[in-house]
Amino acid sequence: MPAPGATNTGKTYIVVAGDTASNIAAHFGISLEALEAANPGKVADWDLLQIGLTLNIPSAYPTVPTSTIQYPSPPTSTQTMPQPTATSASVWTVSSGDTGNSIASFVSVPFSDISTANPTVVWTQLSPGQTLTIPPAPTGLSQVTGAAAVHTMNLDEGVTSPKSAYTFYSGDGSAADGWPQISDWLSFNALFSNVKPYVGQNCVANVPGNSPDETEQVREAILSVANQTYMDPRFILVVVMQESNGCVRVVTTAGGNSNPGLMQSFKGKGSCNRDGQLLSPCPASIIHQMIVDGTAAPVDGITLVKALNQATSAGITDLAQGFYRAARLYNSGTNSLPANGDLGGAPGATLCYASDIANRLTGWVDGPITCRLDSRV
Repeated sequence: MPAPGATNTGKTYIVVAGDTASNIAAHFGISLEALEAANPGKVADWDLLQIGLTLNIPSAYPTVPTSTIQYPSPPTSTQTMPQPTATSASVWTVSSGDTGNSIASFVSVPFSDISTANPTVVWTQLSPGQTLTIPPAPTGLSQVTGAAAVHTMNLDEGVTSPKSAYTFYSGDGSAADGWPQISDWLSFNALFSNVKPYVGQNCVANVPGNSPDETEQVREAILSVANQTYMDPRFILVVVMQESNGCVRVVTTAGGNSNPGLMQSFKGKGSCNRDGQLLSPCPASIIHQMIVDGTAAPVDGITLVKALNQATSAGITDLAQGFYRAARLYNSGTNSLPANGDLGGAPGATLCYASDIANRLTGWVDGPITCRLDSRV
């Protein structure tokens, strides 16, 4: 029986590496008891959550329990963790093996913010028992609205066999113009399995490729951000591949604004390649920030969420068309949809961008491109 005051919201969360039941409950402002009651028979051991497990998230209690949580080892000490709606700083007590980046990843606060809040700390000389000020986690991520919002992710829903050949799609992105429907897309698991050998490889400017751990962290960051924003994780993944081939140390591009990171994001905060200064390994917290930057950061420029919400509010004939229109907007800006709707007709843009995205969603990775448009800027 559900715990008193806990009702099903229809929201789900997919477990990623590093998650504990306690920090998931804290993230959603619910009690551990409510989380367990909303998932009867799903979890054999709540101290050993399985990566990829989908949990039901109940509504919050009227009064959220205290934010001081005893976490299982590691870390072994009691940490005062920030709640999702926190407006004041919290405290982290350093445990053996902690680093600035590992703490940042655990509390979902950028390391740069934590460093600023602790100006006297020497991050290479942390000692057990030392206390750190943890500023509030960033808030204000935008979310997908309407029919395109994914409130319950099924990572196995979709086609399992990828298409290897590229198909040139032209027109307005609709089924009437021959573009693939969402039912033609690979499932997330099939899509990631298909691209995994290519993620973080053949990186431009000869930057080092990804380690296996870095590639796995890209996957986890995509799922985590998709959970928060109701974005289809497949769309995030194919844009990552389109923009950077998943290379975590990708160079920053510029066109009036800095566009760093895995998604070459408008004024993005996350990068493991700052003016040629490479971070290796690229910390999980920065990888996560790069996915936030491109998907839903609170910026005045375009993000995937903004693009999709704009695209689906403009009168679409089928849902997939909204994603292809959003790809056009993400590539070339909020005013780049031609009056005739032709997704390959935006002057100064990468004209094959939307066609490329449609092909990636159905399984194309690196075969010959048959797009016949005359510009791939």
